[in-house]
Amino acid sequence: MQIKHIEIPDKITPKDIPSLFDCNSIEWTAIDRVNWRADYPYKPDVAVRIAHAGDKILLHYSVRERDLRAVCDCDNGRSWEDSCVEFFLQPDSDQSLYYNFEFTCAGFKLVGGGDYGTERGRAPMEIHSKVQTWSSLGHEAFGQQHGEAQWQLAAIIPVEALYLSSITHLDGLSMRGNFYKCGDLQPTPHFLSWTEIRAPKPQFHLPQFFGNLEFEKQL
Repeated sequence: MQIKHIEIPDKITPKDIPSLFDCNSIEWTAIDRVNWRADYPYKPDVAVRIAHAGDKILLHYSVRERDLRAVCDCDNGRSWEDSCVEFFLQPDSDQSLYYNFEFTCAGFKLVGGGDYGTERGRAPMEIHSKVQTWSSLGHEAFGQQHGEAQWQLAAIIPVEALYLSSITHLDGLSMRGNFYKCGDLQPTPHFLSWTEIRAPKPQFHLPQFFGNLEFEKQL
């Protein structure tokens, strides 16, 4: 995936990202791999757009799904149990270190980092607070809602959030990563990804199945 470099306003907020992406013709990518179809066949309609501004990663998700769950009411909570979209990023493919950024439909977030196969930690709150989110559904937990729903989530991830690395800019870097949609405790659990995951059961923490991400240099 080629990640375009774009210019952003000094005081950008996540709510600005959808219109900013429209102006810069940032294209959608489907998150549509149903890796465990036999047990979890449900496939909501999910897509993501991504760009960067040299020192920030910008994300915009669009989701249409059957039901909503927003029980988690704090950051660094059990985001994956709710209606959730995620972005995993491995800065150096020669190492096992990677980061997980998880966002609920109510805009709560979880930020973690560490090596594959070890006890992974969650980001300190001074780092965690640097990641900004906006949800079209607002920023309050509302429990369970039934029926078809559509929502959007936008996020700004500064390079400081890559707190176990020494990255100061993104221009020209090659990384690996994956994009996900899940809802472990939704009425119809599901586990979608951008790239295929060849594992016997649902598991997103498998960097060997990440795809290539190329961050464009500033022109």
